[in-house]
Amino acid sequence: MDTQFGPLRGLRVPRARYRQSQYQVLARSGRRTRWVNELVPEMFLAGVSTRRVGQITEARLEASVSVTSVSRIWASLSEQVRTWPTRPLLDLYQYLVLEGVCLKVNGACGARKLLVLCVYGIGYDGRREMIDFRLAPSESEQEWTRLLEDLRRRGLEGKRLQLAVTDGGQGLIHALRSVFPHLPL
Repeated sequence: MDTQFGPLRGLRVPRARYRQSQYQVLARSGRRTRWVNELVPEMFLAGVSTRRVGQITEARLEASVSVTSVSRIWASLSEQVRTWPTRPLLDLYQYLVLEGVCLKVNGACGARKLLVLCVYGIGYDGRREMIDFRLAPSESEQEWTRLLEDLRRRGLEGKRLQLAVTDGGQGLIHALRSVFPHLPL
């Protein structure tokens, strides 16, 4: 079994002859701990190639992760990425931080700039979370309203919000006032 501390070799798992046993420490037929499986998508998202992920885990953790395993882990991550922007939201945020970020993206046809509208939340427990983001042609009131209305439709009603932090853009301020009229800006 591969762990963040290195491999455990010769690990013997007792088997019951007449009844099924469940072990909390070991996932059923798992060869790697959850920590190792969570490391793979992080490397992949950082731009490490599928083959290189296997080489790095082998060299650093002495854990063998095949190209097929990396692809399987990536497929499960792809599903999470696909469903993330439609997931239900809980109305547990104390603060919202909203910002339009301009990113330079290098592609096959050269570099281009993309605008990403970002909504970041801070809960009453101090936990920080990227709530949602969206590509947009501009930081207009209409674009921000679409994003905020979608958040409200998914469960972020803003009843517990105490403050929204913005860069002062008028489109965003007008959108916040229309979607969350009670919220101090």
